[in-house]
Amino acid sequence: MIAHGVESMTNEQARPGEIDGNLIRDAAVSAPVKWKGHVPALDGVRGLAIVMVLGVHFIGDVPPQGRLESAVAQLMSYGAMGVDLFFVLSGFLITGILYDSRHKPAYFRNFYARRILRIFPLYYAVLLVGLVVVPFFFDVPRLDVAVRQQAWLWAYSANIYLASTGSWEALPVFNHFWSLAIEEHFYFVWPLVVYYCGRNHLKRVAVLFALAAMSIRVAMVAAGVNEIAVYSLTPGRLDALALGGLTAILIREPEGLGSLVRLAPRVLISSGAVIVVSFLATRHWPEWRAMLHEVRQTAFATCFCSLLIYALTGPRFVQCFFQSRTMVFFGKYSYGLYVFHFLFGYYLLYYHTVDIVTGWVGSHTLAILLQAFLATLAACLISFASYHLFEKHFLKLKARF
Repeated sequence: MIAHGVESMTNEQARPGEIDGNLIRDAAVSAPVKWKGHVPALDGVRGLAIVMVLGVHFIGDVPPQGRLESAVAQLMSYGAMGVDLFFVLSGFLITGILYDSRHKPAYFRNFYARRILRIFPLYYAVLLVGLVVVPFFFDVPRLDVAVRQQAWLWAYSANIYLASTGSWEALPVFNHFWSLAIEEHFYFVWPLVVYYCGRNHLKRVAVLFALAAMSIRVAMVAAGVNEIAVYSLTPGRLDALALGGLTAILIREPEGLGSLVRLAPRVLISSGAVIVVSFLATRHWPEWRAMLHEVRQTAFATCFCSLLIYALTGPRFVQCFFQSRTMVFFGKYSYGLYVFHFLFGYYLLYYHTVDIVTGWVGSHTLAILLQAFLATLAACLISFASYHLFEKHFLKLKARF
C-alpha cells in the first residue's frame, strides 16, 4: 500500500531532487534552492505511514471483543490512510527528482533505471518465491488462488484484477500489492507530464489530476461500482500522488518553503474542516455517506501535504518525532515491511491465532497486542535481512544512472 516504492534516502544514495537538511532550517527562502541530500524527517514520515499500515492489518483487522477493542479497532482502521501518506510522499519525492533533472541528458533512462533497481528486485523475488517455489514444495492454504491468477501480479495489475472481482480474496496473501501497481502506473505517466510541462502548467495539471481523481471516485460511487474498484483503480487514486507533486513544485519556487510554512496551517485547518463537515453531513444525509467518504479521502491527502511541511519545519518536538531512530528505522525499511508484513497478517487472521494466544495469556486484548508486537518484530527482521542481504546490492548500481 505504498512508496512505498520510493527508496529510503541515505547519504551514499543522495540524488537530484532530494532535500538538503541544512537548508530546511531556514523557512524564509528568498531564492530557488537546489534540493538534495538526506533528510531524516522524510524517512520518519515514511515510517509513520508504514506504522499506520501495520496498525490496521495487525490490530484493526482482528475481530474485536468488547467496547474497548471495538473502539481501538475503529481507530486502527484509519491506518489504511497510511497508503495515502505513502502516495503523498512518493509524489513529493518523485516529482522533485523529475523536475530537477528534466533538462539533463538521459532523463527517462536514468529515472526508470533507478526505479527498476529499487522496486523490481524485491517485488519479483517475492513473487518468484511465493508463487513458484513455495507451491512446488508446500501446500499453503489459499495460495493456490493467487497462483492461478499470478499473471496479474507479474504485470503490476493486481489492482485491476481486484477491482474486476470486487473481492480482496481474489488474490490471497498478495492483495496488498494493489498499491504498488498504482505507483507503477503513476511512473508511466508522470515523467512525461513533468518533462513537457513548465512549472506553472505542471501546477495546474497536478491540481487537475487531484480534482479529477476525487470526481472519478464520486462518479463511480454514484454509478454503483463496487467499493474495491472505487478504492483501488489507478485513475481514482492519483489525487494524493498529484498533491504530493504539487507540494514539490511549490517548495521549489522563490520563497517557496517560506510560503508553504505560512500556508500549511491554513491548509490543515481548511482540510480538517472539510473532514469534520463531511462526517456531520453523513449523520443527516446517510445516503451520501459513500460519496462524502471520497471527498474526505482527498481532504486527508491535503492534510498529509501539510504534515510534510511540518515534518521539515515544524516545532522541535514534531521534528524530533519524525527524526527519531524508531521512525527513521521504520522508514528506511518501509518497502520491505510493506511487502512482507501482509504475508504474516493474512495467515494470523486465517488461522485465528489470536484465539490461541488468548488461551496462553488469558486476555483477548493482551493477545492482540502481543500478536501485533511479534508480527511486527518478525516483519522487521525479514525486512532488515532482505535490505542488507539482497536489495542493497541492487541499490549500489543506481550510481551508474
